[in-house]
Amino acid sequence: MVNALRHWLARLLVGNVYEAAQYSTRRSRIQSTYTSARFDISTASRQILAQKARYYERNSWLVNKLADIFESGCVGTGLVVQPATDDDEWNQRASKWWQTWCKFPDATSRQSFGTLQGLMARTWFIDGETFVLKSMGRAGPRVQIIEGHLVRTPEGQEKNKQWVDGIFVDSNGRPTGYAVHAEEDAGRLKLIEVVPAERVWHLFEPQRPGQYRGTSFLSPVLNPLHDLDDLWKLEMQVAKLAGTLGVLKTNATGTFDPLRFRRSQVTRSNSTAGGAATTETTTDLIEDATGAMAIALGNGEDIKQFIATRPTEQQRQHWQLITKAICIGVGIPYVMVDPDSMQGTVYRGSLDLAASFFAQRSSVIADACRDIYGYVMSVARNTPELSGAPTEYWAANVLPPRGVNVDIGYTMSANLQSLQAGTDDLETILSPRGLDWRTVLRRKAEQAAYIKELAAEYGVDPSDIANINGKQQAAQAPSEEEEKPDTEEEEKK
Repeated sequence: MVNALRHWLARLLVGNVYEAAQYSTRRSRIQSTYTSARFDISTASRQILAQKARYYERNSWLVNKLADIFESGCVGTGLVVQPATDDDEWNQRASKWWQTWCKFPDATSRQSFGTLQGLMARTWFIDGETFVLKSMGRAGPRVQIIEGHLVRTPEGQEKNKQWVDGIFVDSNGRPTGYAVHAEEDAGRLKLIEVVPAERVWHLFEPQRPGQYRGTSFLSPVLNPLHDLDDLWKLEMQVAKLAGTLGVLKTNATGTFDPLRFRRSQVTRSNSTAGGAATTETTTDLIEDATGAMAIALGNGEDIKQFIATRPTEQQRQHWQLITKAICIGVGIPYVMVDPDSMQGTVYRGSLDLAASFFAQRSSVIADACRDIYGYVMSVARNTPELSGAPTEYWAANVLPPRGVNVDIGYTMSANLQSLQAGTDDLETILSPRGLDWRTVLRRKAEQAAYIKELAAEYGVDPSDIANINGKQQAAQAPSEEEEKPDTEEEEKK
């Protein structure tokens, strides 16, 4: 019994010791919790994070730039949705109908579907989430983007455990409804309806299991952003002070006369060598914010120029360090904010990492676009234009935007070489881009057949339309007469 107690004490005091788990007076105390995501990401904390993120989007050049980069990298000019059923003829009709619908898909505005995608990506980056509500309008199916602050627990239901920050969950923890509010006045919300989960696409990327609401991409870097903003304002005050105090005026007595620091006529009396007194009028413009200064000096007076030496080189390096930390915190390389900061293969490697980052986030928006397409087609297939819809009418491919890699030609050349060498195939090359190789080949065959049909209709060579090596090779390759040598000496050569 005694030996067992000693063994237990030894393990308690010595064994399995992680220094990070021990408290030290040499480090600041970390305030944290060890609970489920729904309690760690409380309603109040999430709202404060989103509020600060929105502030910096409006007032920080860096955050606005990062949001622009995120939007461009995730959706570009808009993700392209292509019908992908086994019925090619119906796919063509569905594609034409879908393109018409994409012109005005929003229930509350006349924005195109590409514009809505950019808005979804930007709101996701700043707020950490966005809600896409599927509804019906006079002209057919419509969608509506709902900001995160409009989804909250209805008044009087705060103690109901099935309501989690505006989301109603069943006994299994699965969301079944979203409480969508309208903002009648600033800060005054009114419940519109509890929308069923099948009519809502919640666009966010959870970091933990059991997480119901999203947090801003800026959450880990909001404090560094605040610090950088404070430093910027302080240095700007110094710069303005230096611009205001262009010169410092001193005199022999050291007295300060406020009247001398106004725009006024100053009369001076001087004595000549012969003892006669003379009077002259000069202009004293020591502080004139509207133009250049004309300085009048008296006997015993001196002027010294005021020069500001801030910010120093060390301060600028500190700012750059904070800016890099902010970029790293949100997942966007610093070189995309300041392209002149890096060159060479390291630059290419940074953009390759960024391409993977954007491809992952773009796939989340692609899932939303695919779900929206399926919803729209579930209604459109009943129209005369899309009669005879196949069973898998909802099937579609979503083409990702072009990658942010610095050298597209270099990447394409490497893919072609690996394809020819047999180390890769179409699936391994196209899958990271979210493309199905069967669909790509089918689309190429359709395009080739259409080019031949169009060439026959207008009586031209297909290579004149497609410019796919054919005409160029024909122009560069020698004809049979050119290949035949004219003399026996040329034939030997």
